[in-house]
Amino acid sequence: MIVTAQKVGENSVEVVLPKKTAQELDIREGLELYAHYDNGSILFSRTKESPYKVKVREGTSPRITIPKEINTLLNIEPGYFLEVVKLDDGFKLIPREEITLEEFLEHLDKVFREVYEFMKKDLMVKLPDDIKVAAWPVVEKKYRPRPTVLAIAEPHSKTIAFRYTRPSLIDFIHELIHLAGGDEVYAADISPIILFAFKNRNKIKTPIDIMKIFDAFTLEDLNKIVQKYGLKDIKDYYRVSGVVPYLYDPNYNRLPEYTEKDEVFAFILEVSAGAPYGYIHEKLMIDVLNELAERTGNAPSESERK
Repeated sequence: MIVTAQKVGENSVEVVLPKKTAQELDIREGLELYAHYDNGSILFSRTKESPYKVKVREGTSPRITIPKEINTLLNIEPGYFLEVVKLDDGFKLIPREEITLEEFLEHLDKVFREVYEFMKKDLMVKLPDDIKVAAWPVVEKKYRPRPTVLAIAEPHSKTIAFRYTRPSLIDFIHELIHLAGGDEVYAADISPIILFAFKNRNKIKTPIDIMKIFDAFTLEDLNKIVQKYGLKDIKDYYRVSGVVPYLYDPNYNRLPEYTEKDEVFAFILEVSAGAPYGYIHEKLMIDVLNELAERTGNAPSESERK
């Protein structure tokens, strides 16, 4: 079991034990434990005495503060991973600078695992098998990211890291896309589409090679999709939506510096931006995904599904 060190007060670090883990360890509010430095780890014992006695505090889950005297030897910072090992007389915390993705998923809500498996199986995203998750303090010392940076990916080492213990789903998807070969702009563009596909997985056909979404369509293909809703073409969609994309003049004539491929790209992004809010944007995004499934994922065609 993996937990994450958290800041408490000015210079102290604590560990919050998930309720299930606390039950397995028989750790409860008010219990007093003796803390020991133990060869690079922290041992908490019920009976083996030491000068450092800590009392289990209760919040949403049991909390234990790491004695400062012991932490001066370990230098555990908020954000470090700690492996919990059950012992006969208590438990041990082993500091870890990185963990496997499997270990990371175990201490997150189950939806993160569902998204990960959906990306690999249903959306055909080619992710490496041995992904690692680094503790944020390690990455922070290496890259010195701005405070607004919430996550980092190292494709060459198959490593991702998150500023917060529980990242948002969109940040989780974004970093995985980097490991699949997507650059920063591409990951930002496709991550909301993947999240939409996951939330609407009961409405779309799979498998889909989602990474081909910006290359699989012509302008004529997209015009046919919007025509199902009584619109003439994608420009008519923009008029109804009250939007003038960056690649058109006010009369919806494409500017000379842009191409048809740019129009396809802009349309998919525009629809994906509106899709979470429902109405025609949601229907169009589902249609685009289902059409992509037929083209790239060997999903049955519309006629075959009837």
